[in-house]
Amino acid sequence: MAKPALPTLIRLAAQAVEYVQQQLAANQAAQQAKQAEIATWRQEISAAFAAALTHNSAGDLQAAGLFQSRGQSEIARAEEAIQQLKFAQQGLLQQLQAAYTKQKRYELLAEQQAAAARQAANRKAQAQLDDLRRPKRSTP
Repeated sequence: MAKPALPTLIRLAAQAVEYVQQQLAANQAAQQAKQAEIATWRQEISAAFAAALTHNSAGDLQAAGLFQSRGQSEIARAEEAIQQLKFAQQGLLQQLQAAYTKQKRYELLAEQQAAAARQAANRKAQAQLDDLRRPKRSTP
C-alpha cells in the first residue's frame, strides 16, 4: 500500500487541527451558555423575592422560597456541567497540541524535502557548468 503524499498529510493534519479548534469553540460557547443560565436563575430568584416582598404575603414568600430552592438546584446542575465542560476542554487542548505538532512535523519535513531538492538541482546545475568550463581534451 502506497504512503500518502506529504501535501496530503499536511492537509489532513491541518483539517484535524481545525476540527479540534471547532470543538474547543463549541465547548467555550457551551460554557458561556451555562454561565448565562446561572446568571438568569440568580436574577429570577432575586426578582421573585422582590415581588414577594412588595406584595408582603406569606404565600408569595413561600412560593419565592420554593422557587429559590429549585433555582439553586438548577444552578448546581449548571455549575456541574461547566466543570464537565472544563474537563473536556483540557482533553481538547491536549488533542489540539498533538494535532498541531503533527501538522508542523509534516510541514517541516516538506520544507526539508524541498531544500534537498533545491540542493540537488543546484549541484546538478553546478556540475553542468563545471563540464562547460573544462577545456576539452583533444584525442590523437
